[in-house]
Amino acid sequence: MKHVLVLTLVLAACVDEGPTQPGSLSATEAAVCQSDGGRLGGTILGEACFRPTGDAGKQCGKQGECETLCLAETQTCAAETPKIGCFDILDENGTPVGLCVD
Repeated sequence: MKHVLVLTLVLAACVDEGPTQPGSLSATEAAVCQSDGGRLGGTILGEACFRPTGDAGKQCGKQGECETLCLAETQTCAAETPKIGCFDILDENGTPVGLCVD
């Protein structure tokens, strides 16, 4: 079944889907996102694919110990990427730093 999905995605990539709205994902991009375990969601800039991280919830004490972000409040790695909003992260020295992502 997985081979059929991959073949479908490869073939879909060859089809001209026409223009998309700025900030929106094409049907192919949306299908790839969801087949990779991601979810579609909106941001201030448009639609995005939010993918789970491999180290979600792992304890961390500074940036660089996580696939993406080390969250200051819980001292754990972020569950998905991108992470949208305002929150504190731990920098490479373990110091909390405010971060806002649209």
